Order: sequence, then C-alpha cells, then structure tokens
Amino acid sequence: MWSNGTPVTAQDVVFWLNMEQAVGATDYGAYTGFPNTVIKNLKAVSSTELTFTMDKAYSQSWLLYNDLSQVTPLPAAWDRTASGPSSCATTVSDCAKVYAYLDAQSKNLSGYVSSPLWRRRGRAVEADRVQRRRSRHVRAEQVLLRAGQAEAGGVPGGAVHHRRRRV
Repeated sequence: MWSNGTPVTAQDVVFWLNMEQAVGATDYGAYTGFPNTVIKNLKAVSSTELTFTMDKAYSQSWLLYNDLSQVTPLPAAWDRTASGPSSCATTVSDCAKVYAYLDAQSKNLSGYVSSPLWRRRGRAVEADRVQRRRSRHVRAEQVLLRAGQAEAGGVPGGAVHHRRRRV
C-alpha cells in the first residue's frame, strides 16, 4: 500500500522500469544496463503480475540478485510533470520530463510538507511518528501493514516466486 492509500501494482513496477529505460544510463549511478539491454518486451498483465521477455537466457540467481533486486516500484501519483499527469508508466518517451519534475521537487526541501507528492493519505508525513515494526515472519509483517500498525515493510528474497520455463 502506498502512503496515499492506493495499492502497489505491477504497473508501478513498469513505471520504474520505464523510468530506468528513459534516464537510467545518464542519471542513475547504479545503472547496470538493465532493463534496456536485457528486456525486449515488458507488460503488466494484471494488477499483481507482469511479464517480460529477455534477450537471451540468464542465470536466475544473477538476474534476481543483480537486477531484479534493484527494482523499486514508483507510485502512480508520481507519474506527473509540472503541467500535470503524465504517462511514463505506459510510455517511455514521457519519462524524461517526469524524471526532471520529480528530481526538481526532491531538491525543494522546504516543499516537502506542502507538496502533494510527499503527502501521506492527505497529510504530510511526520518523521517523529513513523514507526517500523519488524517481524521475522512475512505473514505477520503483512498483517501489521494492512492493519495500519506499521508504516513500512519488506519482503525477503526467498518469498519471491519464480516460474521456470521448460526448454
């Protein structure tokens, strides 16, 4: 769940991947060439699933730990420019302007309280109220998150499911 109350979706992952394709090589220090050099086809097929075609076979471990572990979904609320909503989540060519807008907004520290980009369910985030309750069990952490008793949570790498294709 995003801080504005909307669910995290596969399209939010596509938004980040599109942003990487558009500006990763020039504006992202940890850029490895992913997804540009390895993904040939990318599509969110539902709100919880996306598919992509690779340019060739890769080691699952290498791909998971070197590329997929870097994926950081972006909220749809951030898919905008100074002039309003944009379409970076679906159109890579729109991403450079979205990136420029978000980058400029992130440097405006005095605007963090008033900007709708950084709002949490209609109100500004209060740093002294953010509380992280960590659990060793993924299920318990999900329960805390859904109940609103935790502000953030994580999913251990072992909880990510892979589908293997037979060749």
